[in-house]
Amino acid sequence: MLAGLMKLFARTDCRQAIRPLVGAWSVAIGWSLTFAAMASEVAAEGAEEFKGLPQFEASTFPSQLFWLIISFGIFFYLMRKFFVPKIGARLEFRENIINDNMQGAEKLLARGKKMESDLEEKLTIARGLARGEITSAAATVAKRQEEALKKFQKKSDSIVGEANSMLKKIKSDIEKEKQTLVDNLSKEIVEKILS
Repeated sequence: MLAGLMKLFARTDCRQAIRPLVGAWSVAIGWSLTFAAMASEVAAEGAEEFKGLPQFEASTFPSQLFWLIISFGIFFYLMRKFFVPKIGARLEFRENIINDNMQGAEKLLARGKKMESDLEEKLTIARGLARGEITSAAATVAKRQEEALKKFQKKSDSIVGEANSMLKKIKSDIEKEKQTLVDNLSKEIVEKILS
């Protein structure tokens, strides 16, 4: 309710908003003057009889109503002239700050989403490049492994070939020696038999 009143008073067409209040004031002043006149008559009759709180004494009602109207009018004027515009300006300032902060947050959110999409795109590209590099490296490793296996095969074949040729030579040498031994032995046996 207070915020509604402040918005009402802060409007540029404040005169239109105050017209109903001025009408209500004039009615209130008229009633208070009528009541004050009636109270002064009652006070004149019963002034000697009243024994209570002074603010409830009917003879003081007209002056109390007069000062109430004056003080309320001054308070209303001060509120309308000084306080309500300051409060309205402060509320408008806060609203502007909130709107600026909200716009800044929306810009940051949009920027963050753009950065996220850019990052996802770059990650996708990097993943593709990494897959290509891994495939290329695997092919290179397989090729090198095959080449190394072929070299090993050739080397092992040459070593096995050399070993086989050495074995053949050794076998032939053994066969020659065996034959020589057999020949020598058979000669010795024949000599011993003949002798």
